[in-house]
Amino acid sequence: MASFDKKIFDLKRYSSNTACICEDGEIFSYDDLYDLSELFYQYVKRRCIILFLCEKEFACLVGYISCLNHNVVPLMIDSKTEKSLLNNYIELYHPDFIFCPKGGNFDSYIHQNDILSYSLFKSEICFSYSKIYDDIALLLPTSGSTGSQKVVKQSYKNILSNTESILNFLHTNENDRTITTLPLNYAYGLSIVNTHIFSGASILFTNKTIIQSEFWKLFQKYQITSFNGVPFIYEMLRKLNFAKKDFSSLRIMTQAGGHLDNSLQEYFAQYCQLKGIKFFVMYGQTEATARISYLPHELALKKIGSIGIAIPGGRIFLRRDDGSEIEEPRTEGELMYKGDNVTLGYASCIDDLLGESTRNNVLSTGDIAYKDEEGFFYISGRKNRFLKIYGKRVALSEVETLLNAQFELSQFLCSGKDDLLEVYVKGVTGSESVVDFIEKNIGINRRAIRVSYLKDIPVNASGKIMYSKLNEYICNSTSE
Repeated sequence: MASFDKKIFDLKRYSSNTACICEDGEIFSYDDLYDLSELFYQYVKRRCIILFLCEKEFACLVGYISCLNHNVVPLMIDSKTEKSLLNNYIELYHPDFIFCPKGGNFDSYIHQNDILSYSLFKSEICFSYSKIYDDIALLLPTSGSTGSQKVVKQSYKNILSNTESILNFLHTNENDRTITTLPLNYAYGLSIVNTHIFSGASILFTNKTIIQSEFWKLFQKYQITSFNGVPFIYEMLRKLNFAKKDFSSLRIMTQAGGHLDNSLQEYFAQYCQLKGIKFFVMYGQTEATARISYLPHELALKKIGSIGIAIPGGRIFLRRDDGSEIEEPRTEGELMYKGDNVTLGYASCIDDLLGESTRNNVLSTGDIAYKDEEGFFYISGRKNRFLKIYGKRVALSEVETLLNAQFELSQFLCSGKDDLLEVYVKGVTGSESVVDFIEKNIGINRRAIRVSYLKDIPVNASGKIMYSKLNEYICNSTSE
């Protein structure tokens, strides 16, 4: 039994409250969610790893809630994960079960039962590791869509702490209702699920997107009170002339998953101020369960560009390269965070799930930041080379490795900014084939990819690549 043995979600407390609405109109109460989650556990009956292929489906929520309330560890990945990468997860983590949309088929796994729109498959071999560290509650990918199978180990304490902290400033309650705009295998999306179910609120599950009229019809019909999105979603909302719309039920809008352009922040802060909606800009990482900071809604216009202050119960500070703490305002350093939501570390295989955390509740975020005179923080750069593409973290070194392995006659370098992956090629590979490969195998939308060709690769006296000089070496075609 885990050292944290309290069930996170007290479903019986909310009984007849609506827990979920499906886009076909079917409604499930908290009693229904409780009964189905108990049924799910009857098929499992032990602590083990279950690989979840996640979609925005109520069935996925049922399995997730059941796991967290019964000491079972879900490993949650995108249902569209490429087959070879999926097989890698299975080989590395030895899940006893796979929970996926109906129609799945897996070598060495036998179909056991169906729950709503999902099927549960059981391994022909019992992989259960009785020595999985007791506090591990959940495994989530950290590298987004770059193909790595490294995951973050979240504990029961992490999830409960972060959920309660977020509720402390969002004040979600049982009268609230949100709609699925984000994946359940994404820390931000899952934190929304956690706060709403923990509070007895309801979730409208739909695979419709914000560019479809059906999404907004559902939004209006079921009186959504909470909307959540990454920067790309907010960019699309502005293109859809969101400020000209009037949603009387909407009371909260939140943003995380990467830096929101200052003009976008101003646009939505003004809209929300006019409509009486609370607009929260937030910052977080999977390694901190979800949230690290938030900007109080009343300061959304005054503090444009700021990630705000630490969430309740947490502490943000800045550190110099020598390890000393920075006290002065307007002085850059690495953004550090301390709190009970700092996770247990990483795992790259089943054996990494056996030991305790070495982080001591302190996280090095890898972001460079400064604070103003009033103690509000601003991100100014990244210490490590990764981007956020439409809310998903992308490790540039991993993209380079995959491209160089696929196109052996060319050399690839990657740079960019949030929501734009810049790919630089030294060689004769066609740009369309590069974009096609990235979209298919790494899962980055082609609209967020730009390919340029280099006449040479800039290096310094030590032979290190000078990424800041790449644009100066661009040529007009592959033949130069």
